[in-house]
Amino acid sequence: MLREIIGKSGPNREAVLIVDRDVDMSSTFVNRLLMDGFVVCIAQNVAAARKHFEDRTFSFAVTELSFDDGDGIEVIEALLEREEQCRIIVHSKFCTLGNAVHSIKAGARDVLPKPTADDLLLAILLDRSLRAPEFSVSLTNPEMVKNRYIKETLGSCNSSVGKAARKLSMNRRTLQRIVKRMPALTE
Repeated sequence: MLREIIGKSGPNREAVLIVDRDVDMSSTFVNRLLMDGFVVCIAQNVAAARKHFEDRTFSFAVTELSFDDGDGIEVIEALLEREEQCRIIVHSKFCTLGNAVHSIKAGARDVLPKPTADDLLLAILLDRSLRAPEFSVSLTNPEMVKNRYIKETLGSCNSSVGKAARKLSMNRRTLQRIVKRMPALTE
């Protein structure tokens, strides 16, 4: 389904593409973009996103990672092929370290887990200062994200350090040292 909504400043403004099956015209994030005068195009799958690429150029994009007809990596690569200066943010329920690495390698500027406050998402998308008082919320520590990913991987490997190390593309001894320092990773 293709949707294009024009903000209060008219059709010659910069465009934002949102590729997410859970976002519609009633979204507060969409309304914030419209209030700022952006043209907002919403696609709920990869095919609809590709159709939007044909119709206009985009300065900004926000995409989920998982769709029935493809993934967000395809969206990132296809969009950057047409608009290499487009600032793309991955905003996903499937925010793991592995997905973040793939997204950044494909060309995304940032990867944020859902839910993220609209103000913070908007500031990161538009590269605005995060020093304003409304951003006094604490962001997730990268070390915590790494440890959570290691713990999930160890859990999926039944606490086998060797299997987990291969899955993490990590030296087995390095992972053993990390687990020895943080035994809670195997709980």
